[in-house]
Amino acid sequence: MSQSSVKALLVSVGGDLASTIFAINRLRPEALCFFVAEAEQGEIDREIIPQIEQPPRQWDQIVTPDSEDLLQCCRVLLREIPGLLSRWGVEPSQLTIDTSGGTKTMAAALALCAVDAASSFHAVVSKAQAKGGTETAVRGEARVLYQGNPWDELAANGRRDAAAVFNQARYREAADLFRKIEKRVSGGSKPLYKSLADFSEGYAFWDAFDYREGWNRLQSAKKGLEMSALFGGPPGLKDVVAKLKENLSFLEKLVMGTKEIKPELFLDLLANAQRRAHTEKKYEEATVRLLRALEVLAQARLAERGFQFDRIDPDPLPASLKTDFIQKYTSPLDGRIKPDLLGDYRLLKEIGDPLGIAFDQQWSTFKIPLEARERSILGHGFTPMPPDRYQHLWELALKISGTLPEKMLHFPKMEF
Repeated sequence: MSQSSVKALLVSVGGDLASTIFAINRLRPEALCFFVAEAEQGEIDREIIPQIEQPPRQWDQIVTPDSEDLLQCCRVLLREIPGLLSRWGVEPSQLTIDTSGGTKTMAAALALCAVDAASSFHAVVSKAQAKGGTETAVRGEARVLYQGNPWDELAANGRRDAAAVFNQARYREAADLFRKIEKRVSGGSKPLYKSLADFSEGYAFWDAFDYREGWNRLQSAKKGLEMSALFGGPPGLKDVVAKLKENLSFLEKLVMGTKEIKPELFLDLLANAQRRAHTEKKYEEATVRLLRALEVLAQARLAERGFQFDRIDPDPLPASLKTDFIQKYTSPLDGRIKPDLLGDYRLLKEIGDPLGIAFDQQWSTFKIPLEARERSILGHGFTPMPPDRYQHLWELALKISGTLPEKMLHFPKMEF
């Protein structure tokens, strides 16, 4: 009962050596490591190696001082396994664990310490102990073979952990967790976890304002997730796919739109600010994004009025502003007039634009959170931005822009 050779095999040694030898010859590993007690090391050279039909290219041993001491067994495995895999150049998907031999304590230690490093477990046991498995024979005696990938069951817990990380706006970390699962699950489950990793990476790029790369990753993820949802998939996947499609419609305008200043950028910056504030409690970073959103809104409106945001021509400026703008906003780098946020709204007010007028009407209130921002660490001071001042600024931004909360952009929540 042989099978295709495995890349790497870690076997526990002791007791039933015949079953261990059977397992090695069945699996025909390219690299083989024995997990053995000090007292039984001699059996490897004396009893096991002479009977291996296809010698592996690489050999190694992990030796435990006491095969009945769980802590000792775990300690040595945790210390040795990473280096072993590194030397062999083996991925978790390429390591098989066999517990046909050794003590129950050694098997328990392997289950605890090697589960992250392996994606296949194998054991040959006496028929009297078995209640399932596949019947086989070892030296004429009835045995039962068990084999499988525990990650096909463990993946559900790993998926929930990765989803929780994604929901905390830690998109890159979530992608890494999904990639870890993808490497370990069996073939049929790999496409789902690859798509979830691409999905998380796509939102990581989007969250960092790399809209084009985010678009590419999310388009790739959409196809895989749609296929997984079609054939069932985890609970909540269809809702995630629906939200993804909605988000892609929005992102398409940021990526494909022809306007230099796209109105969607304002909404994206608002949503980004809220993720920093509500999800991560990073009010300094949230405030920077929120003020930039208000500036983008003003720049877009000025563009509609014929003013380029980075090179305002002084000729069409209202007479009441011309001298002040030339003196205050002319860049020493290129000599162009480049107003800041307050200058943008001041110009809009002077030309009678409703957005500038709305800003002016809120100015006395707006100054309070703006002063807090000036004193903040990412402003020009040394005091963290107070959450209530951020919230005040947020409410003013919605009021000035006329943005309804229900129209806000939201990234998906993974509920599985």
